[in-house]
Amino acid sequence: MSSEDDETDRSPFLPKKTTVDYDAALGYIGSFGKYQTMKFAVMWLLGIPVGIHMLAMPFLGAQVSHRCNVPELAEAGMNLDDPCGLNYCVPWVTDEGKNTQEPSRCERYNVSRDELGNLTCPFERNSGGNRTVLNCDAGWWYDRQVYSNTVYMEFNLVCDNEPLNSLAQSLFMVGVLVGS
Repeated sequence: MSSEDDETDRSPFLPKKTTVDYDAALGYIGSFGKYQTMKFAVMWLLGIPVGIHMLAMPFLGAQVSHRCNVPELAEAGMNLDDPCGLNYCVPWVTDEGKNTQEPSRCERYNVSRDELGNLTCPFERNSGGNRTVLNCDAGWWYDRQVYSNTVYMEFNLVCDNEPLNSLAQSLFMVGVLVGS
């Protein structure tokens, strides 16, 4: 088949094959000039805050240590982080992965102000007999040594609500997608 046959077999609606001389096009348009340099600099400067913005969620949604808040400790005149009172108020659970015991993050014992007022310390953990275990009904206490406030703390994305933390991260990225 010759090139003439190629031309006659083609549909009349398709353009003819042509080649572009890029050197001639660049000569007509011009090379990298002042406008392109300014545009490159502005785009580069805008890229820095966007990069920082993409790294914000690990800090905004940082997960910190938490446990059930026990308001009866304060009512009994004890500090909220008093070890004796916490041993009495919070059950200890075994962490299978580390083979250690740690205070429960999502449960507490049903205690009264009078019980805590008459508590003799030191009180050994899990030595209280059969006490009623409650889910955290008075909120949570968060360790604020590193982060004073995060999305995790603000919306109590702990225990039963912990899967919502992943949803918060996904919604953050949807907001970035919509905003860009």
